[in-house]
Amino acid sequence: MKNNHIQMQLTSLRSQINPHFLFNSLNVIYALALDKKDETQDAIIQLSDILRYVIYDSSSKKFFTR
Repeated sequence: MKNNHIQMQLTSLRSQINPHFLFNSLNVIYALALDKKDETQDAIIQLSDILRYVIYDSSSKKFFTR
């Protein structure tokens, strides 16, 4: 039962997150980190907020940023 629930969550997550978006976001953050840019921390927080929204809050139709 628990494994089935986890599989359903993973399937839902995969359908919500465009892999290209995630890949491109991580590449941008990597490039910022290589250049030791101050924006690196903000980029990580923004991506985290987006992923948190997609995973947990997308059904409630609200989005909060830090």
